[in-house]
Amino acid sequence: MTRLITFGSSTTFGQALPDIWDHKKNIPIVEQGPSKYAWPQLLADKLNIECVNLGIPGASNKQIWFRIVKIKFEP
Repeated sequence: MTRLITFGSSTTFGQALPDIWDHKKNIPIVEQGPSKYAWPQLLADKLNIECVNLGIPGASNKQIWFRIVKIKFEP
C-alpha cells in the first residue's frame, strides 16, 4: 500500500482551517487531528493514496527532525 507520510508544523497540520477551528470561540480544535483540508490530505486525495499527517502546530525544525529520525516506518 502506498502512503504519503508528512512531517511539519502548523501549515502541514492545517492550523486554522475551517474543520479544526472554533470560529465562535476563536480557538483551534487540535484534539481531532489534522485538517482534512491541509495540503498533505489534498495531495493524497489527488494521488488516491493514504495520508499519514504527522504535522504538529508550533513545531520547531529540531522537533520535526527528531520526530522523523525516531519514527518506526512500516514496510
